[in-house]
Amino acid sequence: MVELPSGQSSADLSELALALSQLARADGNVEFSAMPAARPHLEVQLARLAVTGPVSTPELYPSDQARWAYWFNARLAWSLMLAELEDGPESLPVELLMQRPFRLDGQVTSLAQLDGLLEAQARAAGEFRLLAAAPGACLGDAPLPRQPFRAEGFNQALAAQFERLLADRRRAVIDIDLHQVRLPAHLWQVRDLLERQHRRLYGPSLPADILTQLLSFADEAGRRRLQSALGYDVLPPQRSRCQLALPPRMGYSPGRIGRVELEGGQE
Repeated sequence: MVELPSGQSSADLSELALALSQLARADGNVEFSAMPAARPHLEVQLARLAVTGPVSTPELYPSDQARWAYWFNARLAWSLMLAELEDGPESLPVELLMQRPFRLDGQVTSLAQLDGLLEAQARAAGEFRLLAAAPGACLGDAPLPRQPFRAEGFNQALAAQFERLLADRRRAVIDIDLHQVRLPAHLWQVRDLLERQHRRLYGPSLPADILTQLLSFADEAGRRRLQSALGYDVLPPQRSRCQLALPPRMGYSPGRIGRVELEGGQE
């Protein structure tokens, strides 16, 4: 299990804000070269989260939005720390990252268990984005935010976070030669909730495929991408490894692979 210095119970997110100011790029990718400077801030924040949370200090998290913000912040902070601790190359086995235990909210847990909790929350609330928009250090996760999530304005931040995911060409991958779309793993996992949410908005009499359903939750950039792929096959991700969300390389290779790279590359 990952061990950290003992921390004091507090809902203060200032250390996470400092870490994100160094690590989170505007495009949602991770500036891992800044990790040596950011790691002390991450460690202090994770030590606080280890003894603070909806179970340990419920008075600090009285609303659904406060709890959801806590779990989003915990997930993004721990995914960054675990990627750093593995000290791997540009990609890591997903199971290695997802199953490594750590202490959160007075309990031993893992990213896999945290994702299970977020999925349960998504299904209870009828809000698929509570899992689909969960941020992390891998391209299979939603982009990193520039600031921690907070209870105030969480619903708006959640909608914006999901819009960034759909507009991101390396996370929602369109293969223009094979006529395929590969959705991120979390979104694929709750696609049934997406369909129910779409029906609540537009009624059961309006059938729609998954890309059409997603149009309702996309911004202009995301809608352009989705509309260009209407009619394509929609597939789950190929996710045996976590490809770290490093800044994209510039370059072009001719042929089919190059065509995919123009749409952002594969996970």
